[in-house]
Amino acid sequence: MRYDSILNFTRTVLHELNIHTFVDDLPLKWDDKYDMQLRNNLFNSRIFEDSTFFISNKDFFVPNTISFLTDSFYCEYIGLLLPETDPVKGLLIGPFSTDIFTTGRIKELCNCLCPSKEAYELLGRYYSTIPSGISENWLKALLRSLASELWETPENYVAKFFKNEQPFPTEYGKVPVQNSPEIVKVIEDRYEAENAIMKFISQGNWALAEKYLNENPTLVLNQRIPDTLRDTKNYMIIANTLFRKAAQFGHVHPMYLDELSAKFAARIEESASTRKTQELYREMIKKYCLLVQSYSVRNYSPTMQKIINYIFTNLTNDLSLNTVAQALSLNASYLSTRFKKETGTTLTSYVNNRRIEQSLYFFNTTALPIQDIANMCGISDVNYFTRIFKKKMQMTPREYRAMIQGNS
Repeated sequence: MRYDSILNFTRTVLHELNIHTFVDDLPLKWDDKYDMQLRNNLFNSRIFEDSTFFISNKDFFVPNTISFLTDSFYCEYIGLLLPETDPVKGLLIGPFSTDIFTTGRIKELCNCLCPSKEAYELLGRYYSTIPSGISENWLKALLRSLASELWETPENYVAKFFKNEQPFPTEYGKVPVQNSPEIVKVIEDRYEAENAIMKFISQGNWALAEKYLNENPTLVLNQRIPDTLRDTKNYMIIANTLFRKAAQFGHVHPMYLDELSAKFAARIEESASTRKTQELYREMIKKYCLLVQSYSVRNYSPTMQKIINYIFTNLTNDLSLNTVAQALSLNASYLSTRFKKETGTTLTSYVNNRRIEQSLYFFNTTALPIQDIANMCGISDVNYFTRIFKKKMQMTPREYRAMIQGNS
């Protein structure tokens, strides 16, 4: 067909929003796929098998017409008769909702529709999987682009609106209901996504985590309490805990995990909108990955893990070879040899590098004097601090501060 490209593009865009599309022969006969098996699971029967879809095909699929339908479950569909097809085919889009299915809205609909607890629970899960809050203006703009290719000019088509008041069968709610494969898959996908993200964090692999997030941007979460912002915050608190545990599996010392987790907990609570709260999701994943990259001791022997963790947690104290050896009840010569073998550097060089890395945090987040920053990193001699800072950063602390201030 001459309009295949725009049709495929439209379906791809809608698919990215988890909105189903179907191109099927007309007249359209009932198929459980059209409502993700909701009616069949609710009524546990084939009463719709021989009926037309929602309303009469002759009214819904009309040449040069975009038909909008709200069904008995307050879900929305769009129908278009595709020209130049043999046999005649129609494009069906849905289900979706331009309304936002908050917990309060879902409860209102379930109370209106459900005579049984089992049906109530099924409908609640069904609504949580339906794409909701879809911008009506955006959707109409997309359809206008498609219509201009189907019928050549915008003036050549009209829009019709339908509300289906189809009564429910008498056996509604009298039989056990079961979740549809689509609902089950949504739940499975969410858990699979959490497992994948936790694996990337435990490896400190932000590159793969970012790639996964870009390829799987939509995470369907079932709203559990009426307050949408509070509900979103609760999910972010859960995510913060999962990510912290994943980083712990990556062998990061609890001191660093606790510090980062506490910072994110505070930011989650301070968020004033769901958008701001949701933006933290990606940032949390990135920061926990970077934490694993910087502080994981996974690749070291148990003895070396103890040594490095001791260094991490005592950067402001005396970390000379003899002091560390005495604190950990190790022979100083053995410690020195083992450290060089596993890290490729001396203990003194390693400590100095960690202290300079710590100082970069203070330079980027505070306006403290250089002497104070040196002291906070365990170096009381500012001249010595300047010397090792320049060796690592190829510039003095003063030059580094001027550089970051110039970029701010």
